[in-house]
Amino acid sequence: ADDTRLLAELSAIASTLKSASLSDIEMRGFTFDQKRQTLHLQLRAANFASFDKLRSALATDYVVQQDALQKEGDAV
Repeated sequence: ADDTRLLAELSAIASTLKSASLSDIEMRGFTFDQKRQTLHLQLRAANFASFDKLRSALATDYVVQQDALQKEGDAV
């Protein structure tokens, strides 16, 4: 049951990432902490504004905590 729920959550997050306004965000990886029931996403985007949009979009359905962002070349 937990696996099915996790897959459903990942599918919903993937749909959000694919939306037109967030198409420049690339998922680099993720980890799931089963004990704490937390999902950690490693993402890359063109700019800081993209992360703000994503955080707002996900915050409607999830508790979102964003770690420090780092600029790497022409991406964040």
